[in-house]
Amino acid sequence: MGEASAPATSEPADLASLLERLVIDIARLEQLLERGAFKSASRLYQSLRHRAERLPEAQLVPHQATLKRLGARLAELRDWRGFVAGPKREQLALAMEELAANAELTEAELDRWHRQLVRDWKALGDAAATRELSERFRSGSDQVHERLASWRERQVTERQHNLEARTALCEQLEALLDSPAADADPDALRRIRDHAREEWRRHSPVPREQAQAIGRRFGRIRYALQALIDQRAKAVADAKQALIDQARALLESALAPEQQAERAKALQQQWREHGRAPRGEEQALWREFRNVCDQIFAVREAQRDDRNQRARKRLDDMQALIDQLDAWQPVRHADAQVLERAVDQAASLEPLPSGRRTEGMRRRWSGIVRSRRERLARLAVVEEVQRWQACRPLLNAHLEADARLYATGEGENVVPEPQWTLPADIHRAHEQRNAARRHPPSADEVEEQLARLRVHLAVLAMGPVSQQDEPLRLAIQVERLNEGLGQEMSRAEEVRSVLCKLLAIGPVSAEQWQREVGELDTLMARLAHLPPP
Repeated sequence: MGEASAPATSEPADLASLLERLVIDIARLEQLLERGAFKSASRLYQSLRHRAERLPEAQLVPHQATLKRLGARLAELRDWRGFVAGPKREQLALAMEELAANAELTEAELDRWHRQLVRDWKALGDAAATRELSERFRSGSDQVHERLASWRERQVTERQHNLEARTALCEQLEALLDSPAADADPDALRRIRDHAREEWRRHSPVPREQAQAIGRRFGRIRYALQALIDQRAKAVADAKQALIDQARALLESALAPEQQAERAKALQQQWREHGRAPRGEEQALWREFRNVCDQIFAVREAQRDDRNQRARKRLDDMQALIDQLDAWQPVRHADAQVLERAVDQAASLEPLPSGRRTEGMRRRWSGIVRSRRERLARLAVVEEVQRWQACRPLLNAHLEADARLYATGEGENVVPEPQWTLPADIHRAHEQRNAARRHPPSADEVEEQLARLRVHLAVLAMGPVSQQDEPLRLAIQVERLNEGLGQEMSRAEEVRSVLCKLLAIGPVSAEQWQREVGELDTLMARLAHLPPP
């Protein structure tokens, strides 16, 4: 075999290597045919035929039958590929024509479907390609291009706008990096970095020609910004490490435990004044610093008493207190002192040692105290209603005096019976009712005041309010909010105030009272209802 027909420098030079390579490629060709990789198999088959022509016939004989068989399989695969590709091309041409005629798709959807059809068409290569199908496909594609022309122009404008926004973003970040503050907070820099990422993603896409250049520019800026963040965070980490070293030196010093604790508090204040170290280091530094400070404070506590024993004793006492309060239910509002003593006792057991048990005990304690306070508040309301019921004889006496005033025109004072014990506020309301008969307001004023107190009671009892009283309910709620800004009244105190006002209003005619008394009694019953513990 002469030099003129020698293989390229990339092929084996000697005959044995050439034959060995031929055998390997024959096996690879069979694998490609098994997978149906027509293009790769066709190229490899042509290469094998070219190399086989350069081998001596004696050495080629064992492989000729295999090459012939694989060539036949390749031809069969070509025919089958054409058989499959023909209908596929027909479908793609029809799909392109239908896409060109579809007026319901948005421009973005039209562009996406068009690109997909073009990719599918190119993927078929030259299999079953005919001029007629190619012209049909190209004609439909041209129509789609014409429909998308204005949209693509807008896309170009939008990409240019995005490029300008990204360029401005880069310029801002570069200005920041050119003259960063000496004490720049790493957390603030991190927020700037994250916001820049969001702005970068928001202004996408950009013209393809400038995409790589602006992307590389932004990448360099991000790298520099991250380096600045790392630099500032490293400075914070170094400062905090120095505080840890000072705390360790303080722990090993000969100062009294009280002095060590005071200086440790000063170090803690300095720690808080620093920013955050790198995220991976901050927690580790804090744990180390807190551990040293805890040791300092533990030495102080150990000098006063055996802290561990006291802590266990406090936990046991707290658990016993929780169980005791959980088993107790108040039956009257005066039992509030029992709850307050328990709360004071719990406060005296603080501080409790940290841990899961303590957290669970505190959650349970808070729930029990909240439940008992709510029940005591309800009891207070119930007792106020009961006290009011005890004053009903006085109210009835006033109603009778009011009736006589309306009947005869003569007002008279109601004198409490000796057996009636009137609290100071009830007595004041009683006197006001007597005075109202001497200088009676108009019936409309009394009517308005009664309605207002009824709606106020409905608000306190969380009862229904008629549609016509809705504006009055809103006005009362606004007044309650405004009054609560200065001083906060309990629900029971507010109920008592409303009932005193109800006693003080007068004179009330029998007709007015009959219109209001039914709903007032219903609201009283609602307030007096006490759910079981």
